Amino acid sequence: MAMVDEFEKQEPKMGAESKTPQEQADRLSLIAEKEKWNQPGKADSLVGPGVIGMTPGPMQMSAKVQLHSKMAINLFRGRKHNPDTGEFAIIGAARFARQVAMVWSASASDDPYADATLLAIESAYASAKQTLKSKREAVQAVLDGDMDGFEIDMQESVEPVELELRFVSPWGFRASALIKEFDELVRMALTAKHLGLFVDEDWKHVVHESSRVIRHMFEQVNRWIGTGIKRSNMREDDKKAKAAKLAYAKHFKHPIELKDDVLSGKRRARLAPRSMMLVQYLESKEREDKAGEQSQDNAVAVKMDEDE
Repeated sequence: MAMVDEFEKQEPKMGAESKTPQEQADRLSLIAEKEKWNQPGKADSLVGPGVIGMTPGPMQMSAKVQLHSKMAINLFRGRKHNPDTGEFAIIGAARFARQVAMVWSASASDDPYADATLLAIESAYASAKQTLKSKREAVQAVLDGDMDGFEIDMQESVEPVELELRFVSPWGFRASALIKEFDELVRMALTAKHLGLFVDEDWKHVVHESSRVIRHMFEQVNRWIGTGIKRSNMREDDKKAKAAKLAYAKHFKHPIELKDDVLSGKRRARLAPRSMMLVQYLESKEREDKAGEQSQDNAVAVKMDEDE
């Protein structure tokens, strides 16, 4: 094991001596994050074997999910456009995850259209989540009410499909979680139908409506196109901003609306990447506003003194 050289214990200079241990720890965490201490010349020296390769590789993760119903699998995979047969494309979770990864990256680069798209996705996700919850509760009530005293095992596949999930954006995993909820709802509805508790109209009301709201969420990702635009371009209304506006106008009959609070960066999706460009701009803007208010207060004070 690598051994760490002993070093002189010294309290870090924290400014005011009244800072609590928790405040000191928080400040050191922020410093460590910004300065990246694990670099030659910054970290404490190491001696002994195993000192090479102290910088870890990139972090990654995967997850697995089992799906039992064909409808859930179709909703995950989607369908390609087939020009020969005239079949139109149907977006599924797989393509949604690929496209939302690009939107996620653009949002991190301060693309206001990407932020507006993530807000639309977030809103549609909340609606889909609520729909699935209400439909599931309705089916469960039917099973509990009409089959009281029965022990019922839900329909399941003898060979469920296991999918390994690797997504860049968290929205890929959220989409997959919705698919899993939908799969469980389909199993419940199939069970109710097999028991004679569901007719075709019930099936359409529960299953078709649930798949529709999930696909509506997936379709929101198509409201974004890559233009390389940033909020700084929009503030200056430069050539790049004009080109982006023209591209959206040509590409969409009803382009996504950039409201003032989204364009300014004050409102973003709760699940959105950190944009350092936006953070720096908002911090600078806040300092300017405070300086302007202070200047105005000083001017008022001088005027009052003169009047006296």
